[in-house]
Amino acid sequence: MPIVLFACLATASPAWGLGLPADAPPAAVRRYERGIALYGEGRFADAAVEFRVGLALYPESDQLLFDYARALERSGDLKAAVTTYDQYLRRFPAMANAEEVRRTVASLRAVVAQRRPEVRLTSVPVGAAVYVDGAATSAGQTPVALRLPAGTHVIRLVMPPRADTTRSVDVPAEGVTVAVELTALPVETEAAPTAVAAPAAAPGAAPVADWRTYAGYGGLIGGSVGVALGTVFLFQALDTADAAGRLTQNDRARHEELGRDLDAQNTRMGVSFAVGGLLVAGGVALLLWGHADTPPAAALGIRSSSLEVRF
Repeated sequence: MPIVLFACLATASPAWGLGLPADAPPAAVRRYERGIALYGEGRFADAAVEFRVGLALYPESDQLLFDYARALERSGDLKAAVTTYDQYLRRFPAMANAEEVRRTVASLRAVVAQRRPEVRLTSVPVGAAVYVDGAATSAGQTPVALRLPAGTHVIRLVMPPRADTTRSVDVPAEGVTVAVELTALPVETEAAPTAVAAPAAAPGAAPVADWRTYAGYGGLIGGSVGVALGTVFLFQALDTADAAGRLTQNDRARHEELGRDLDAQNTRMGVSFAVGGLLVAGGVALLLWGHADTPPAAALGIRSSSLEVRF
């Protein structure tokens, strides 16, 4: 475990001082003592809860804040520990252990960075400058491996004068490596900008759909309406047939009237089902056509440990 690197700071008791002052609120003292006992038992997450509650009761306590950060570190919540240590250094910069805490924070930040997912970026051809989330400074040239937090990021490739292309990439949760291939295609540009501005598209923005996508969904909706209407006419025809079956021979005129209604309902039902089926089939065909050049995982929105994104 990386936390072993910081064993020098993780003694049997988290306290580096002599405890809380005599004028501390009694409830905060009880929480502090309970946290010390839990810490000594190795129950670091439970100890962190007690220190956090004690800190809420006695917010001006540097001891509670420091011990809370220490318990978070030992429990494995390194991100929260870094945030709490930073708060401790901002509020109490002149404490005797401030330099030691700064070294601990630096080590924890390195461990947290190594836990981020690795995003491998390649391009065809290689040598494209990579910009992440609108940064004006390049993160390197392809091929390059970057450690990025989980979430959506905007990756921009610039290769003057060949290409200037941008793509939103969803980086999965920690511990998963994402391989992204960004293909730089030739464009009619004479020069690329020396400084890269923030991309126009916001992170996570959906790609613009072409007419096939709109027409495909329109066909699905229209086909669904046609099938629904056909179902209504079907039930009407069943009701009409049932009513005709209950007539006697003396109701000849009524029988002929219901027969005409039944013929009309059967015709409407057949037309509705036929049109609805054709629209649904056409909509599915258009949607599949629209995704003909999209990798199956990306087209279906499936995340995996290997993600391929092409332009």
